[in-house]
This record gives sequence, structure tokens and C-alpha cells, in this order.
Amino acid sequence: MGYTHVRYERVITPLYAKIAKYGTQMERNKQDLEDMVQDTMLQAFQKLDQLDEDKDAFKWLRSIMHRQLIDRLRKPTLATVALDTLDDLDEFAMEVDANLTDMWDAVKVLDVDDQEVLIYRAKLGHPFAVIAKTIGTSTNAATERYRRATVKLREALA
Repeated sequence: MGYTHVRYERVITPLYAKIAKYGTQMERNKQDLEDMVQDTMLQAFQKLDQLDEDKDAFKWLRSIMHRQLIDRLRKPTLATVALDTLDDLDEFAMEVDANLTDMWDAVKVLDVDDQEVLIYRAKLGHPFAVIAKTIGTSTNAATERYRRATVKLREALA
């Protein structure tokens, strides 16, 4: 085991519970808190050579956690949908009125790209600017993709 591993186990690992407790002041969602603590601990391991004094380890971990939180706040929150299988669409279909089954069957026939933009906009209500960032296009391209997908959906329902 290298010096970094030994130092990490000696200095950082004992602070895990303390930094997790500190994180509860910033993040109330348990899953997000766990992610933030894990990201903090990983970054601490990767940058352990930047810690000058072992006695300052908790302050250093807090600053890493603060940067993690700031980074998370800067990113737009976007509920995402895995569209690798049609089963994912079935989960959405269960949430809607049974009378819309024909529509969801028509959505399943569309290309995955069309399904994606339709769900982000129509189901999740995301603005085109956020959709564009998520799918890696311009806002105009996302808007046009949505328009084309709705035309295809109408044709599939006709």
C-alpha cells in the first residue's frame, strides 16, 4: 500500500461520519447527500497531496464539499429517462389515463430520439433550452426535433 493510501486511511477515513453529518446541513435529500459525500471522499483521495497539514483535514474536506454543492447547484436539475428499452415507456404509460394507451403505443413506434424529446417536453415539461443541453443540440434544433416528433406522432395516431 502506497503512502497516499496509508495517509488517506489515517487522516481522511476517520472523518467520513463527521463530513457526512456536516453535509446534512447543505443537502436534505438522502441519496443526493450520499452522492455528495462519496464524491467528496473520492476527490479527497485524488487530491490528497494538496492537503498541507493533516490537522486541517476536516476544513479541507468541508471546502471540497462546498465546491461539490456549488457545482451541483450550477447544473440545471433535469429528470432524465433511460430510453434503452420500451419498458421505460411502459412505466410512463402506467402513470397516464388508460384512455391514452393508443398514444403511448404510437410513441413506442417512434425513433428513440423522437421519444426522448417528446418525453422531456410533453411528459416532464422541460424547457427547450434544457432539453437542448441534455441532448447536445441547439435550442432551435431541439424545438424543431420536438415539432417533427409531434407530427410523426399525429401521423402514427391517424
